[in-house]
Amino acid sequence: MKSNFQTLPIAARILILVIALGGATAAAFSVNLQPAWDLARLTFFVVLAVATSRAKVKLSGTSSLSLLTATVLLSLMAGGPAVAVVSAVCGVVSQALLPNRKIVPHQLVFNIGMIAVTATLAGWAYQVTNSASGGSFSSRFLGILVAAFVYFLGNSVLVSMIVALTKGGSIARIWSEHFAPAAPSFMIAGMVSLVALELLPYHTILLVSLAIMAPVYYSSIRLASYSSVAAKV
Repeated sequence: MKSNFQTLPIAARILILVIALGGATAAAFSVNLQPAWDLARLTFFVVLAVATSRAKVKLSGTSSLSLLTATVLLSLMAGGPAVAVVSAVCGVVSQALLPNRKIVPHQLVFNIGMIAVTATLAGWAYQVTNSASGGSFSSRFLGILVAAFVYFLGNSVLVSMIVALTKGGSIARIWSEHFAPAAPSFMIAGMVSLVALELLPYHTILLVSLAIMAPVYYSSIRLASYSSVAAKV
């Protein structure tokens, strides 16, 4: 996306404004879905989202698992839809701010709106599926699969739209060539989050996750900094 909002095609500018409004609406909707607020749990997931915002685990070839996606899906199940939205937004903002990146306001606005819409839809899908299936482990399993798929669709389709409107090309072609192959990694992220929820007590999740994610995040920041310096040289 170009750095100047005024130079963007009119359709792209309209989409950014629509997504921004949609994100604010989705955030309000997710608050209505939230059964209760737990400040300690919210703080935990915000910290975890920031710590995992740039961390990825290579799966095979060009495929990688985003730990932020797993964090958002875990927060959805353990904390509720509004907690998931807050965690996702904090993760996206952290991605934009670190390491020492130049902020492009309309990109940040689009990304925040997009992730708020996506996380809200995923939260709604999880609650509907889990409630309809009775709240058992099998229903949580089905619910997180549906939520992960909705999260993938919302993320990939909206990004494909803005790329097509700013750089040209077919939305369907951009999605099928660049985003569709990532679908399995979102499903895996959903399974990782479910395993974390089922096998580890809450406080153990906190300690283990922070112990693992902090060095991973720190290493990714240092690596990105070194790469930036090397590129300038």
